[in-house]
Amino acid sequence: MCVIRKWGETEDLSSKNELYIIRVIIERNTYYIFWYMDDEEDKVLLDTCDKLIFFTDEELASLVVVENGYEINDEIFSMSWNILEELKNEIINCETVLNYWNILSDVAHSIKAHFIGDKKNGMIQNIYEKLFYGCNLPAIKKSEKEYIPQWTEEEKNGIIEVIENGFDILIAAFKSGNSPKSKEV
Repeated sequence: MCVIRKWGETEDLSSKNELYIIRVIIERNTYYIFWYMDDEEDKVLLDTCDKLIFFTDEELASLVVVENGYEINDEIFSMSWNILEELKNEIINCETVLNYWNILSDVAHSIKAHFIGDKKNGMIQNIYEKLFYGCNLPAIKKSEKEYIPQWTEEEKNGIIEVIENGFDILIAAFKSGNSPKSKEV
């Protein structure tokens, strides 16, 4: 039987036990997954069979992980499938899209799925870099002027394709993952 790993039972969680709740809304369903940073990369919490652990109840999610020795950061990040429609109609918010992209990449890496947003060459890499610089982070900003990326239709479609691919990975992980229904996991 696959169960949640207790804090300290796996080498990548031995140095940090703080988890961040990610609320994922797909159509009318809400899921809660846990994201964390280790010394090498960012990941999501998996069970002992390397399946995504997710919950449909936020209170139960928090209770289960705390009882297994984790601490939960107070910040909750929400991701909604609706961003795909918003990306078709609105100005692209670089910070929001980059956060989605990075979390979806972390999910894919954790469950060993192929994510097209991880391509390191061509248009996908160029889009990622434009999003990154479009965040205008103080540490990399070289002037007072804000960089506002100009997007071609092809690039906008590329962003939608990447985010859609990430949500497809999440949906597949929810279908095959581990969703405890009680605190007895």
